[in-house]
Amino acid sequence: MFYESMWHSLNKGGCWRGEVWDRRKNGEIHVKLLTINIIKNGDDKVFGRVALFTDITDRKAYEDLIGKQANYDSITNLPNRQLNHERLEQKAKKCHRSGRPIARLLIDLG
Repeated sequence: MFYESMWHSLNKGGCWRGEVWDRRKNGEIHVKLLTINIIKNGDDKVFGRVALFTDITDRKAYEDLIGKQANYDSITNLPNRQLNHERLEQKAKKCHRSGRPIARLLIDLG
């Protein structure tokens, strides 16, 4: 499915951009941002393809760290009030649709 979608984008729009996971020679897994563009000749036929990639492993790690700091308590590693509230809203909508009850217990430690 991934490659079908990528080729569809390339053939229809002439370019594709996305994140892909790759393995280095040493076996380490890393994520990179890949951009592929189709080059056409004067007859509007595909002459070739150019791929450009950027290793974004560090950026993804920083994004994960920021997300964790924004959504989890640093001492207990439990979801903070904001994340807890968002999850409760999602659960309440799901329970409302299914007609099931919901309960919430909140203990403020300080």
